Amino acid sequence: MSKVKIKDLVSVTEEMQELCAFEPALKTAKKAEKFLVKQLGEAFKELTKKDKYSEEAKELFIQLEFMDDPDQEDPEDETPEEDNEEQEELVEDIEEAKKLGDLKTIAKENDAFDAISGRLSGYSSIKSLRTTMLGILDGSVTIKPEKPTEKKASAPKGKSQTDVIRTLINKGLKRETITKKLAKEFDKSDGWGNSRLKIYEKAYGDLGKKDKKLKG
Repeated sequence: MSKVKIKDLVSVTEEMQELCAFEPALKTAKKAEKFLVKQLGEAFKELTKKDKYSEEAKELFIQLEFMDDPDQEDPEDETPEEDNEEQEELVEDIEEAKKLGDLKTIAKENDAFDAISGRLSGYSSIKSLRTTMLGILDGSVTIKPEKPTEKKASAPKGKSQTDVIRTLINKGLKRETITKKLAKEFDKSDGWGNSRLKIYEKAYGDLGKKDKKLKG
């Protein structure tokens, strides 16, 4: 890990506090680099895929090795020869499968069959499913993608956890409903939603009574 600057650690730590409203708040005043790095690492673990942070934060997370650099790929990781070998092995597994359940398991575990993964319950014949899977691999069968499900009426993409909580409170929803919708929004459990709401309330009072950003 390369040397990091204290000012960068402080800046990103303050950004994480604003994004997630941690309680107790993350500390930055007169703190050593080791403390700031450890604290920032713990904060990073609380982020979800839907949390949006700055490019500065992303670069620091990569520098601290909290995450991999998506722009760096090893061209030797996968070669055409390896891809062909993997497909040949997959074809062999499909042809040798004796039970319908075995074929369905193969389909669920391989990205190549994403187009039929949600329709596997409709296959009752091992021959039919085997033909479809082999056809997908050799390109002779094209499966139309399923119609996209209706987007849920949630906060716009890119909003922080705190912003989503504010949106739900502004709708006049009950606590139980807020925690469930919050958990669903960030693909977490209801327990996580309840815990996250409590963190918000520690900072802004019961259902945001002290939050000046809520609608009056």
